[in-house]
Amino acid sequence: MLFVLYTGIQWDYLPQELGFGSCPTCWRRLAECQEAGAWEELQRVLLDRLRAADRLDFSRVTVDASHVQAKRGGAAQKSARAPLTAHDRARNTTS
Repeated sequence: MLFVLYTGIQWDYLPQELGFGSCPTCWRRLAECQEAGAWEELQRVLLDRLRAADRLDFSRVTVDASHVQAKRGGAAQKSARAPLTAHDRARNTTS
């Protein structure tokens, strides 16, 4: 997994001679790590160590809420829906 992150190589092109296993094997291991909470634990340990060493620099922090589940049917969404403009397909103009 680290090799893919570091090199940017696609999973399908992992060199078999390096002994990483096949693409499906790597995907399965990635899913197992995710389900076990390994990535969250790794992040926690790294942040704890950086804090302890006073090495965290928040001068370039970006907040990203793309992982937050959007709630459907809220009052704001109902009022923001775009009206339907057509009910039929447009006619073919290329023939």
